[in-house]
Amino acid sequence: MTTPGKKRSFSFYLLVFLLIIISVIVAVITIGDLVLVNENFQDHAELLRNETEQNLIESVATIDNGLKLFDNTLNKRMEQGFVIFHRGYREAGGDPSRMNLAQLKKEMGGEMDLYIINGSGVVEYTTYTPELGLNFQEMIPYFYEYLMEIKAKPGFYPDRVVQESATGNLKKFAYSPTEDHEYILELGLSAESFKSERNTLKYTDMIESVRQRSPYISDLRIFTTAKRQVGNKSFKPDAEMNAILDQVLATRQGLVIPDNDPRLTTKYLFIDLKDEDYAADMSLIVEIIYDDALIFQSQQQLIAFHLLVAGFGLILGIIGAFSLSRYLTRPIAQIAADTDIIAHGDLDHRIASTKGSEFGILERSINALVLSLKGMIQQLKHSESKLRESEERYRGVVESQSEFITRFRPDGTITFANEAYCRYFGLPDCDITGKRFIPAIPDEERKRLDEGFRNLTPENPELSIEHRIILANGESRWHQWNDRAIFSPEGNVIEYQSIGRDITEQRQIEKDLIESERRFRDLATLLPQVIFEVDLNGRITYVNESAYQIFGYNPGELEKGITIFQIIVPEEHEQALRNLEESIEGKKTEGAEYNMVRKDGSNLNAMVYSSPIMSEGAVAGIRGILVDITQLKKVEDDIRRLNEELEMRVTEWTRDLEMANRELDSFSYSVSHDLRAPLRAIDGFSMILLQEYGKNLPKEIVSYLEKIRENTGRMGVLIDDLLNFSRMSRLPLNRFLVDPSSIVREAYEEFRLETTGRQIDLMIKEMPTCSADPALLNHVYTNLLSNALKFTRGRDVARIEVGSYVKDKTTVYYVKDNGIGFDMKYANKLFGVFQRIHDDPSIEGTGVGLAIVERIIHRHGGRVWAESVQGEGTTFFFTLG
Repeated sequence: MTTPGKKRSFSFYLLVFLLIIISVIVAVITIGDLVLVNENFQDHAELLRNETEQNLIESVATIDNGLKLFDNTLNKRMEQGFVIFHRGYREAGGDPSRMNLAQLKKEMGGEMDLYIINGSGVVEYTTYTPELGLNFQEMIPYFYEYLMEIKAKPGFYPDRVVQESATGNLKKFAYSPTEDHEYILELGLSAESFKSERNTLKYTDMIESVRQRSPYISDLRIFTTAKRQVGNKSFKPDAEMNAILDQVLATRQGLVIPDNDPRLTTKYLFIDLKDEDYAADMSLIVEIIYDDALIFQSQQQLIAFHLLVAGFGLILGIIGAFSLSRYLTRPIAQIAADTDIIAHGDLDHRIASTKGSEFGILERSINALVLSLKGMIQQLKHSESKLRESEERYRGVVESQSEFITRFRPDGTITFANEAYCRYFGLPDCDITGKRFIPAIPDEERKRLDEGFRNLTPENPELSIEHRIILANGESRWHQWNDRAIFSPEGNVIEYQSIGRDITEQRQIEKDLIESERRFRDLATLLPQVIFEVDLNGRITYVNESAYQIFGYNPGELEKGITIFQIIVPEEHEQALRNLEESIEGKKTEGAEYNMVRKDGSNLNAMVYSSPIMSEGAVAGIRGILVDITQLKKVEDDIRRLNEELEMRVTEWTRDLEMANRELDSFSYSVSHDLRAPLRAIDGFSMILLQEYGKNLPKEIVSYLEKIRENTGRMGVLIDDLLNFSRMSRLPLNRFLVDPSSIVREAYEEFRLETTGRQIDLMIKEMPTCSADPALLNHVYTNLLSNALKFTRGRDVARIEVGSYVKDKTTVYYVKDNGIGFDMKYANKLFGVFQRIHDDPSIEGTGVGLAIVERIIHRHGGRVWAESVQGEGTTFFFTLG
């Protein structure tokens, strides 16, 4: 400890100064990054979504144009078929019942089905019996109108290749009215004759391509205007999906559906492909599910790594400041020896006590630094362990969630029960198959359940019922069960299948909902705004208490009848009527401003927000809220002034953002310049001592000085690696289609001097092009080739192979060598920062290179791993998203 009044050394003031500067820089950069990271990631995600949707629209339009061109190539063939079809109609004297359609189909080659549609839009005669009697007027009204339009005009009217209604199979249709305009002749060409050629253009390939290119898309499906899923003939929309598709088709506009998970968003994109030249509407609806989990995860990782780099920068600054001491006696040797031991990974080693105030400070600071670093590493390992445990718990919870499923005979003997069922009813090991088990049910509800089971028949085998269950601990819980009876050929019940779930909380929610509606009515009475309901004729059917106070009417007058046009000035009646009609049609959702009249004749300005009242699937009226904005009109000037001030603030914020970017560059300069200066001083003075006084110094002192130079060089390399590791997170990702083989050859050229005199068998196989940042991919191969060359130095012939293969539709790239390998139990440490799994001091490295590789691969949306056999070699694998 320094005694009072004693003058402190220069190294003390330098250390204090560096600590203050570094702390300020780290604090400013960290706070600035927290703002920048969030804005950059959000902007990037929105840009990627817009780009993905635009690419989808363009891809779909391109494929549809290609399919349209292909479909048109079939027109000539079908037009020739109509020559035979019309001839047969004429030979039958215009009586379709006398026509031999089967013979005409045979004359056309047997690949086209013949249809005769009467004036009512019904398929009266056809060679394709599943569609005999098909009524277009009822099933497809817009298509019936198209048929009636062309019925009066002669000619050939080809259509697109569409799914026929009976089976969903593809067919090419064309139409031609008879010469007497009594019927419409239709030909349907089976897809079997052109399926293989047309399948070269498929929406499913485009879907998979878009899903692979965008890491933020969780799922993607395409639906036709007939509500069929592209690529899935068995798909049938449920009630919810059916309603969504109907809404999109009705409005012919996109729709966004929020998900319960805030990180998921479902968007329905309407792609209008309607062509007036054809009867069929080929428009598509694309369902896109966006998953923002990758954005949140990347934000957290980037912030954590940046804080880690800042912390290491602060540590290196302290070490550099301490390294300014110039003692050449035993204290130098002792410190050099101790720091060498610590540099080789022994964090439990301590700097021995030495004389001198500067060495005392250096001794205590280094010991504290090593302890802090050790504590940080232990804390990171502990945090990683906790995170892994949390993930395991979460996975276990998710995998265990399911409904209760059981099958049982009429006497109650269980034939199957899933784990959720057994766990819920406390049945150990789920060992109840072949045993009788009937949950406890209250008597009055047991009678109702038994009655429901007795009423099950082969024609009505299903039962949905809600009842209470009494658990073993006496607790009463509400359940919902969907039961299905399985009958024998003789009509006897042989087994029941039941799927149930606990709805106790749901029923409580319904009860709370009723209470909430009551509270809403009470709240509506207390609100200062007007809440109203209007029928389809504009008659006001309900208002809250505020309406009577604002407009001066009483409930009796409302019962006699008041319309919205009585409280709106005459000049705005026409606009009010249009808004009412649009609200009923669901077209208008934004607020409308009106000049209104009170009962006493005074005026007020009001803003009205409304939405349709739905009853049994139809619009029954309008419900809305009216806000008196008379006073708001008076403050518009203030709002305009505030907007101008806001624009000025945005300008200031933009300037602050640019300043933060400059400070980030200043931090990089500080790490690369200011922190290197002490290292260059230590290395320079050590070299001078060796050159000028080396002959006069003891060999032991010379050895210590050489170790100091060696460690300063190692520390400089560590700073370079840390800077590269930090820059990997901030460099923009510019992806292009690149040739990995040529990038490998460029990377290998950097090692030409190092490989001189060595016998190296390098095999670079041809690899498919990929989407990647060329500079970053070069960095990946440079690090992996450097590892391969470093760990094969002990081989007479170093064999290195670079190539790729396809697994599960994903290209996997690899770099393989026949080096010394490593024990796979250390594989989890391989890509950690400063992790070295070889203790051989002759093998250089800082433990940062593979961490940089992992960072680059993760930024591309891929993953990297290694496989090794000790003494035989190592193979590094990676994929690109």
